[in-house]
Amino acid sequence: MDEERSPEQNVSATIFLGDGLGRVYKPSPEVERLALHDGQRQIVRGATRFNVVACGRRFGKTLLGIDRAIETALSGYPVAWFSPTYKMLSDAWRQVKNIAASLKPQINEQEHRLALGDLARSGWGDAGSIDMWSLDSPDTARGRKYKRAIIDEAAIVGNLGEAWQAVIRPMLTDLLGDAWFLSTPKGHNFFWELYCKGEDPLQQEWGAWRMPTSTSPFIAPGEIEDARRMLPEMVFRQEYLADFIEDGGAVFRRLREMAVARPQQQAIDYHRYVMGVDLGRRMDFTVCAVVDCSGQWSVAGGQGSVSGRPPTTDHRPLPAEMCAMDRFNQIDWSIQVGRIAALARRFKVDEVIADATGLGDPVVEQLRRELAGDGIAVTGYDISSVQKKAKLIEPLALAFERGELLILDDPVLIGELQAYQQERLPGGQVKYGAPAGLHDDAVMALALGWHRAQYRPRGLDMPERMEMRAKLDRYLTPEAARSSMGEMTRQYIGNAMLRRGWSGDEEDPDVDVEGRRPGEFD
Repeated sequence: MDEERSPEQNVSATIFLGDGLGRVYKPSPEVERLALHDGQRQIVRGATRFNVVACGRRFGKTLLGIDRAIETALSGYPVAWFSPTYKMLSDAWRQVKNIAASLKPQINEQEHRLALGDLARSGWGDAGSIDMWSLDSPDTARGRKYKRAIIDEAAIVGNLGEAWQAVIRPMLTDLLGDAWFLSTPKGHNFFWELYCKGEDPLQQEWGAWRMPTSTSPFIAPGEIEDARRMLPEMVFRQEYLADFIEDGGAVFRRLREMAVARPQQQAIDYHRYVMGVDLGRRMDFTVCAVVDCSGQWSVAGGQGSVSGRPPTTDHRPLPAEMCAMDRFNQIDWSIQVGRIAALARRFKVDEVIADATGLGDPVVEQLRRELAGDGIAVTGYDISSVQKKAKLIEPLALAFERGELLILDDPVLIGELQAYQQERLPGGQVKYGAPAGLHDDAVMALALGWHRAQYRPRGLDMPERMEMRAKLDRYLTPEAARSSMGEMTRQYIGNAMLRRGWSGDEEDPDVDVEGRRPGEFD
């Protein structure tokens, strides 16, 4: 709550009113209204039912909320305004009275209530009004019904989750009301969880916007640059760039650095793929994550890289890449199986590893039958216990730390990874999972895919095969080299050599990388 109204934002305008249900009311007389700047107008144009606005300081979030409140009240509907504390409520109350003064409202100072319009123009049988509440004690607002709720400085409301779910959301039921959450970010709290909902394209009732301070035309660019020089980087990013700063206890780190994988539409020749699948239950989502394992190891001798990234010359591992993701829910199991199988065929995956917990087991069996004719293995993985889940999550976290896995820059995936939590149980075990009300389906699909990818030796592409053949044939007898198993043996030894960081040029060729001598593969 730090905005002061800029003189440039006062204009006279004729207001044409509607309620979104086809009913249009007669226009009001000319009244003074706020002229929204471009960033504010962009938000209004894209508004959905539940709107989450993360903005930098001095963007004009409180003025945007007041404009939204007055618009609805002039339509003859009741509006609720919520502030984190009584002190902040008092500041907002003064601004609302100041901006609405030309409308000649009826003001109740004791109840912080401002009435606009009259019964003749009402959309539901009562005059439009703005009631202002403090979330110091949200229960005092119970029993009311509103067309719109404005939650100002939502990120600093300590009990925002409880207040929204138990008090504010039920208030919007009667009138099919909407809500606006306005705030500067403050870490990964409930406001951030709501922002993640808004970034999810499948949550169609939710919308999210991030507006840095520079979006406001009333703040001098030089002032922002001065703040950048004076403030710690993390503080500047949060307060001026409206970034959600990752908490120190996050399970997954380096996410933005790793979110540079290149999407693929289908399989690329000589690449090897695996796919992790987390099966949705009830309101959860089914998510498929395809991982390209081909770039996981550099070419022996540093001759090239299958992934297209610059190769290393010391056989250090190159990252695998998540190259595709599919996410869906509320469709029949049979259709889900067909959709999963279609993605597996498109990328010609070596293996599908799917969550086989509970109802997932028969689905895995059905998927196994579906893909049997394609030569694609299907493996079920039970993640019902704390220990089994940890065996998936901890290697994935380590892969990000080591730079072994690149991921898609997908807002749903990034949001789930950032929100993921760990809890130490009384027995000393660590329990992993998403916060209450959020999903972890994309996290689990990726973890399943990485679980298989990190152990999956890749196939050699054609240039590598030609380079390796001469080196590997000295470990095979002529009969073995000509046999049907010869090529498979070459590939097996070649991958072992790559894993061990050895090109086969060492002086002692009598013992191979697995400790075997020539002729043992015939």
